Amino acid sequence: MDQLVKILDDIESSKWPTAEYEVMLTGVTVNNTKFSQLSLFVSYDAGGSLRLSCADEAAIKNALEHDGDLKLTASNLQGTAKLWSRFVPSDYYDGFSLDLVAEAGSVSLLNGTTLDRIEATVVNGPLLFKKNIIDFEAGEFNLSYRQFKNITNEKMSKAGRVKTNIATGRVVLSRVDGGEICLNEANEKLEEFRRFLTMVRGRYCGLGNSFFYSGTNMVGAKLGFTKVDSLVLLEGWYDWDLDHQLSDIFIRYSSATAEEAKSEVLYLAVEFYRSANAVRSTSSELAIVASFTCLEVLVPFVLSEYAGWSTNLMSQKNVPFSDKLSAALSRIDLVGNPFEHLTKLQQRSAAENDRSAPEIIALFRNRIVHQGKNFEYSGSELLEVWNLSQWICELLIFFIIGYGGEMYDRRKYTGFHGPPVKMPIARII
Repeated sequence: MDQLVKILDDIESSKWPTAEYEVMLTGVTVNNTKFSQLSLFVSYDAGGSLRLSCADEAAIKNALEHDGDLKLTASNLQGTAKLWSRFVPSDYYDGFSLDLVAEAGSVSLLNGTTLDRIEATVVNGPLLFKKNIIDFEAGEFNLSYRQFKNITNEKMSKAGRVKTNIATGRVVLSRVDGGEICLNEANEKLEEFRRFLTMVRGRYCGLGNSFFYSGTNMVGAKLGFTKVDSLVLLEGWYDWDLDHQLSDIFIRYSSATAEEAKSEVLYLAVEFYRSANAVRSTSSELAIVASFTCLEVLVPFVLSEYAGWSTNLMSQKNVPFSDKLSAALSRIDLVGNPFEHLTKLQQRSAAENDRSAPEIIALFRNRIVHQGKNFEYSGSELLEVWNLSQWICELLIFFIIGYGGEMYDRRKYTGFHGPPVKMPIARII
């Protein structure tokens, strides 16, 4: 277990792939073959995915089933690790060596039954501009996020240009009362924090390589990271000068996800919001469709929960979605012109008999999904439709969690991005 601490230096300095570090398993069963002990070598590849290899490859190969999968248990392993095996070219073992990949993307080791602290690494997290450490309250848990000292805007921008992952910080989870931690509950809270970071950055932030502690003693580790998207320049609601808002937003987000109905809506909305951001570099059309799907998740919830719309009214086919979106924007008391900063859409709206923002969004989405003649558009129009739709998604998410503070206006996509502005919503729940 002590060997694993050394991997932190590689990760914190973003040395991908990392060196290999040895983990000794005891009381091991691989499929139906038993070993008193087995030595595994742990590393992360260039993308941050967990890789395992074994010093005794011959023994492992003999234990392989015909489909090449391994089920591994050990006295110091939590549960059963399901591993995929693959043979890669090597000069050392008959031309091939055995590479093992965890089916779940992670493997958990435990040497003790009690723990009071978990430390996990964040990959491609949002940049903290002014505060190096932020504390978050999460019910009976405390979360403290510390950004690594070597993380700068320039370093993240460089990593984004070459599409490499970068470890940005570590989060420490403990109980408010300092007591023992239930591992399942702690993992759920860490997953909630990961989804929150995804909402902040607009893309998947990796969370993993977790170490479990009891006092000063390491008693376990969860190796591997969650899914992570490549770094890009910030383009959503979060940017410079909003560090001080994150703790308050997380409290509201955490409280909202504690309610079953809101939790399901926010989960789906953040997933589609992230998808619309992640896919735009390869397809603006798909990005608009994903963002529209996010609206289709958020709008019915806002209307049914806060505007008194019945299930029957919501399901009426003669009410177009653009009307429902307009009703949702009316319910949150949107202030100002939705087309502000969007000059191409202002021109397009005028050319389309002064169609409203919801009508323009629906028009583009429908013509993208259901191709028709006599509908042409420019790349600039697609960019503005995507920004407008994502901006409305952000407003509706903030309305649901009850946040009415500052945000960056993503519709202002040329020139200087800032400064942050007060959310243009007159009614906060």
